[in-house]
Amino acid sequence: MTNRLHRSARGFASFGRIAAAGKSLEAHRGTKVQIAGHPRHLTCLASLLVLAASFALAGCSASATKTNSSLTPLISLSVSQAPPASLTVGSTAPVSATVSNDLANAGVDWVAVCGSAPNCGSFSPSHTASGATATFTAPLAVPKGNSVSVTALSATDHSKALASSVTVISLVTGVTITQLPPASAPSGSGVALAASVTSDPSNEGVDWKATCGLVDCTPLGFHSADGAVATFIVPGPLQFPDIIGSTVTLTAFATADHNFSALASFTVTDSLAISLAPGPPSTMLTNATATVVALVTNDTTNSGVTWSVSCSNAPCGSVSPLQTASGQAAVFTAPPTVPAPNPSPNPVVVVTATSNVAPRRRFRTICCF
Repeated sequence: MTNRLHRSARGFASFGRIAAAGKSLEAHRGTKVQIAGHPRHLTCLASLLVLAASFALAGCSASATKTNSSLTPLISLSVSQAPPASLTVGSTAPVSATVSNDLANAGVDWVAVCGSAPNCGSFSPSHTASGATATFTAPLAVPKGNSVSVTALSATDHSKALASSVTVISLVTGVTITQLPPASAPSGSGVALAASVTSDPSNEGVDWKATCGLVDCTPLGFHSADGAVATFIVPGPLQFPDIIGSTVTLTAFATADHNFSALASFTVTDSLAISLAPGPPSTMLTNATATVVALVTNDTTNSGVTWSVSCSNAPCGSVSPLQTASGQAAVFTAPPTVPAPNPSPNPVVVVTATSNVAPRRRFRTICCF
């Protein structure tokens, strides 16, 4: 086989020389040239020609690929100035990053990532040229997980990013509930409470959480300023069927740092009710007076009621005093003139007693002239 390949190679060389010579003779003499050889030798020559062409093309392709890849270097990113390992809430730190091999020279985008998004801090500016400095401002409150990832991204290719973890530290030292809820409160009533945060220079205030038994019953946006009164409306049986007799726990968290908190609790009693005994008479003369008494049951705070009067057109009369304890008498004074226009069948004034602890609980009575 080896001898055949050598002979075929020599035949291939001879073929090239004969072909060249044939062309020359053809041109000068107009004669024809015939190539003689064994058919198997000619088949091997054809195979060698195809194999040589394949190697040549593969070499060109590899060379072209290598040349193209060398023209598009990969973008890389490095942090020139990293933030410190920890920052107090609201404090600042300079940061910078450098982008290499970015033909667009688009610079750096800065983002902050944390467990309390979007309150993870901010950058000024949020986009910089490569190597330029931005200022990172830590959030005003410690985020969930206590840390923020300060992240630099290539503006051209966001898959090229580097992050530095910063622990956010507050100056808070404690939380104190300054106005405790009562030992018990009826469903549907409002419970007033307050708390203050120690060493909170940003004065972020208090975030409240309510737990009814084992269920989270925190109202949406339940927050108060430092030392300010917040009111919690005790849910009723329609919202929580087992609320009567259960314990409600109220937890005050420092908004600046939820690692600091204080709690208080109370027991839920049956909903309160209001009745008038006596109420105003069914008919009265103008400027006449009548004694009215509101009785409030299941009001463990003994907050009493607030009186009000209404009619189609003032004056409608008045009640004095405007606020009374349960069972305390008040005086209703009819208006000096009959309210007009006269509704059918008679002009009316509505006298209302509203619970001070549960504003949704009220009793109305109608007085005629």
